[in-house]
Amino acid sequence: RVLFRSAAACIAGIVSLEDALALVVTRGLAMEDAGEGAMLAVSLTEEAMRTFLAARGTRSFPDGPDVGIAAVNAPNRVVLSGSCQAVAQVEQALHDAGVTCQRVHVSRAFHSPMMQRAADAITHKAREVDLHTPTIPLASNLTGDWLTEVQALDPTYWGDHMLQAVRFGDTIQTILQQHPDAILEVGPGRILSTLATRSEEH
Repeated sequence: RVLFRSAAACIAGIVSLEDALALVVTRGLAMEDAGEGAMLAVSLTEEAMRTFLAARGTRSFPDGPDVGIAAVNAPNRVVLSGSCQAVAQVEQALHDAGVTCQRVHVSRAFHSPMMQRAADAITHKAREVDLHTPTIPLASNLTGDWLTEVQALDPTYWGDHMLQAVRFGDTIQTILQQHPDAILEVGPGRILSTLATRSEEH
């Protein structure tokens, strides 16, 4: 997603190609320094997932660095993120409850407090590059709404992507309200376009 986000910011004129690549490199190096973590895709709504975590007494982000929702990709598709042990425990509880879930093939707890150092590194780098007002509308995965000029020019906003949940489902709904002729996924695979199709069906 970082390439997608950086590419979109570059196309929208917020950053130059060189600065976008610098942010990508900074993010990659910072993630390597982060401790190991895990992520889990779950077939539940955001509300049902939060209720499930609360019922188990699990500290959900942002209340604690245990395990919490890292992405809301579709109305009934969320992703959890946290320490390996915490995610494994929730995974077992979900299996016991008959809820479909699947590990995400990553070794870090993206979009969680475990990415604080990475977020700080990106914010620092974003302060060093030239940020500009977007020249075309750009939807934000951080809010699920259209990116504002204030957000685009705020270095902290770009760092916050590492800490806060990705609201991809809301972002797609915002874009679909404009009735686009087509939605194009740029990059390897069809994960995002598949999620977009599921959101459109709802």
